[in-house]
Amino acid sequence: MLGPFVGTFFWATILARPVNARRAGPVLLRFGEPRAKTYLVMSLIAFVLTAIVVGDALGQPLDHVAQSRDSLYLAAGLFSFGAYGLATALMKPALRARGILNIDDFVAWEWIEAYGWRGVGDNTLVLALNVPARMFRHAGVPVSPADKEAVERVVAQRLPGKMRENRR
Repeated sequence: MLGPFVGTFFWATILARPVNARRAGPVLLRFGEPRAKTYLVMSLIAFVLTAIVVGDALGQPLDHVAQSRDSLYLAAGLFSFGAYGLATALMKPALRARGILNIDDFVAWEWIEAYGWRGVGDNTLVLALNVPARMFRHAGVPVSPADKEAVERVVAQRLPGKMRENRR
């Protein structure tokens, strides 16, 4: 029964991307998402599971309507999860005129209090945010190693003096 509700979350996230892109302004730099292949595999698995669940639901006798309905709800959630994974794999984060557009989030330049690099190989741009209405005070943006230097250059240009050295 949770499938439609979970599906709504995934579709809202997918549909928010174009709205956030318009808010963020023109593209300064698009960069690679190092987890794109993981999202593709995840969506493929979700689509295969969706096909299995739908096939099972359609194969049920008519006296098992409640079980078929629950299976179709599950299929709707799995399909939405697969669509989210596919959309995430195809979308690239971007530095834009008014902020940073991540896969499912927009962060305006003026909201960023400080930034630094963390994670494996220091390839995650970590943003310390100063926005009272946000649930989280930090945001992480994965950056592929090949794009890190270009991203660093644009971010340093947009946020002079806000770089924090990594604390290990």
